[in-house]
Amino acid sequence: MSDPIQFLESLGASATRLNPAQYAAAVAALDTDADTRRALLDRNPERLASSLGGRVRMWCVLVVPQEGPSPDQEQDAECPDDDSDTPATQ
Repeated sequence: MSDPIQFLESLGASATRLNPAQYAAAVAALDTDADTRRALLDRNPERLASSLGGRVRMWCVLVVPQEGPSPDQEQDAECPDDDSDTPATQ
């Protein structure tokens, strides 16, 4: 895992908050390039993602099925495909 990612992970896991001077000192101590360091200091997520080769945007989509029958199932119930309900004629 890269230094900037470990740094952000440790910030998120810590209950203590860094004051601006402590944050700047922690960023300065990272073994990373100037663009990544500047993105961290500016707290710019788009620039940080770009400097790390990541995506600018990510989407998390959850699709929850609805309760009850689907519209297709309702249509099938109204218009059965087979003639099993009709009496056979001889």
